Amino acid sequence: MEDAKLRKYENTLVISGAAVVTFGLWSIVKAVLYFIMVSPEGLVKNIKNDELAQLQFGDLSENTVGYLLIAVILFLLVLDLLLRLYIGRSAVADGRHLRKKRITYVVMAFLVAAGLVSSLVTRFFRTEQDTIWVDSFETASVSTIVDLTSLLALIEMIIAAIMVRRLRKELALREELQ
Repeated sequence: MEDAKLRKYENTLVISGAAVVTFGLWSIVKAVLYFIMVSPEGLVKNIKNDELAQLQFGDLSENTVGYLLIAVILFLLVLDLLLRLYIGRSAVADGRHLRKKRITYVVMAFLVAAGLVSSLVTRFFRTEQDTIWVDSFETASVSTIVDLTSLLALIEMIIAAIMVRRLRKELALREELQ
């Protein structure tokens, strides 16, 4: 009975690990599509409001500032992808018995999940005064659904990783007693 549960959770760990990597790729594709639709000048105009008026761009043109913002955002998304790649590959390796992984990837998955939760909460509780991205993200309901799905995949992976570790310990103890 315990063997069947272990195989089920290992399979879940492999599938949800692959999903974590896929959703990381999706975040980069989503950003690239957004930047194709919005010009760098439009991005800077979205940021130039009363709250951010104290930022001084110096002698840089709006076009240059826009490209710098796009580069910074894409750099952060690549870091997010690398983190998700590590988490997903570790989950797949752990689920397939390729390597015994430490619990580090589960802790990192908690951090990514916390970031997703905070992002989703800010989307839902945005006030009318938040004008920086309101015009740009009015059509982001599909993105919200994808982020919720990504969060659920992370939660499922975390639960599966914990259960796999627990069941492996129980089975190892039973084998020692016999």
